[in-house]
Amino acid sequence: MKNKYSEFVHYENIESTKSASSIKEAEMSERSRFYPIGLSIGFIISCLIPLAAYYIYRSKGYNLPGDQLILELVYLLIFGFFILLAIVAATFFLNRLVKFSKSTEGYKLGSTILFPVAIFALIIAIILIKPIGPDHMAFQLMMGKRSFRNINMENTNLSSLDLVRIDLSGANLENSIFRTRHDLRETILKGANLRGADLWKANLWKANLSGANLTGADLKQADLSVADLTGADLTGADLTGADLSFANLSGAILGGANLVRAELGGADLTGADLTGADLTGAKLLLSNMYGTDIIGSEPNLRQAVYDDSTMWPNDFNEEKSGAVKR
Repeated sequence: MKNKYSEFVHYENIESTKSASSIKEAEMSERSRFYPIGLSIGFIISCLIPLAAYYIYRSKGYNLPGDQLILELVYLLIFGFFILLAIVAATFFLNRLVKFSKSTEGYKLGSTILFPVAIFALIIAIILIKPIGPDHMAFQLMMGKRSFRNINMENTNLSSLDLVRIDLSGANLENSIFRTRHDLRETILKGANLRGADLWKANLWKANLSGANLTGADLKQADLSVADLTGADLTGADLTGADLSFANLSGAILGGANLVRAELGGADLTGADLTGADLTGAKLLLSNMYGTDIIGSEPNLRQAVYDDSTMWPNDFNEEKSGAVKR
């Protein structure tokens, strides 16, 4: 009788153990089923954060042309899709590991591995979804991109970016900031919109600014030597103390521009519009002003310095203009 009772108790213990094990396996199975779903939802929510950041930046005016913006968004979606696939695949693998080990260690391992991966994916996603600010531009410059044609960076501070020899043709840089001796040597700004831009003391040596709109731009003490300003619109621009030596200003519009004490030695001003321009104290040694309508435009040439190498328009009396011969 005692043996039968012992066998019964032993059988009950075995059944209880099996039942507890089954319950545990069922619980783990339920957790395994919802684990990838929860992770996927979390990742999608993470991707929504940079999207929100994008709209915030866009509301501040950091925009891209439509085609480039679409390209960036497609790039992000492709990136997010593959990252999501990788995370889901890793999750299913860990679920198999958990089922095999019948322990919670697999879940701990999953959290340890997948959480940093999700954070890393979020950081990369934020970088990719910010095509509208200088940080993203800096990232692309670091990756070797040299052309940013037609980019829209209106009202943006670009002073921290290395833009030497970068192609910014047709870019919208209205009211942008490049100050504090910003290095823009040999930068291509052909046809760019630099209306009201802050280029105080900027280094634009040998830069291509042909056809650029520099209306009202701050170019005080800027280095524009050997720069190409053919046909550029510099109406009302402040070029006080700027270095324009040997710059090509042929056909440029300098109406109402401030060129006080500007260095124009060797500059080509053929056909330039100097209506109402102030060239007080400007240096015009070796300058070519032939073909410029100085008589009709009546620029202020008081104390402007010239010599025998300066080429004046026909019938222009430089002595009566107030200019001083060296």
